[in-house]
Amino acid sequence: MKNAFLSTLVFLTAFHLVATAQCVVNETEDNFGVYPSELPMVCVGSDYSESATVVGFRDTVYAGFTVPIDSMKLNAVSGLPSGLNWSCGVSDCTDIPSGLEPPRLCFSVEGSVSEEFPTTTVEVEVAQWITLFGFPIELNDTLYATIGSTSVDTAVTVAGMTLISSASNATYQWLDCDNAMNPIPNETSPSYTSAASGSFAVEVTQGGCTLVSDCYPVSGLGLNHREFESFFRVFPNPSEGQVNITISENTRIKFLHIIGLDGRLVHSVSISQLNRADIAFDLSQGVYMVQAILLDGRVMSHRIIICAK
Repeated sequence: MKNAFLSTLVFLTAFHLVATAQCVVNETEDNFGVYPSELPMVCVGSDYSESATVVGFRDTVYAGFTVPIDSMKLNAVSGLPSGLNWSCGVSDCTDIPSGLEPPRLCFSVEGSVSEEFPTTTVEVEVAQWITLFGFPIELNDTLYATIGSTSVDTAVTVAGMTLISSASNATYQWLDCDNAMNPIPNETSPSYTSAASGSFAVEVTQGGCTLVSDCYPVSGLGLNHREFESFFRVFPNPSEGQVNITISENTRIKFLHIIGLDGRLVHSVSISQLNRADIAFDLSQGVYMVQAILLDGRVMSHRIIICAK
């Protein structure tokens, strides 16, 4: 009988090690509770997979007697937002403590959420067993943890051959959708101007979460600075504040945009006439992109520099 018990215990121990391979038990915490008590943030629209550890008592006082804990079982984890589910690190959600160590159980929270939710309290229900005068006694407790969410702004505005991310306080990496979503070297600003037609997306990291936007197509033939200057005159450049743009006669232009290197659309002018036009802008210190979109789909761009006065 003893050998059978030892064999069973060895099997359960081995099974415990295998089953918790993807659900890591925190072996450093000794106090009764859930660790971490604040579960990692959920990124809206991304797969979530995190684990937490429940630590039980080494012993407890019952009817005036101090008795050791025989085992602990995780009964339920409730209050999780819709889209998230929990599971135990072991098949029967039970742990038998050894030596002076308290019982410890690991549970995983997995899934995804489609919209942001406020910080929520999660209830973790556990049962612990003791033996008093040969009789098993079940003790139930509820522990608490919290879980919150954050979302990433992946909206993109297309202005001719320029794509502008709507996210603020973020980091960016533009991707080439037509090239297996590979990163475009050195394109880590809030906006990206393509020299040729294509389809592009941006990977945005915001609030500790990273998401990739949809792919946005741009089309048209980008023209270089020399070709730009044959249709437009931008002066002075560099400037101390005011920039004048003269559009040549019979230049079939539809829109004129001034875009900051941070991706902000500073000015946008719709031009209906096809004749000569003179436009003046007052700009603060920095580097800007003048972008002209012609009626035939071509896109012209030119960089301007505003120096300190």
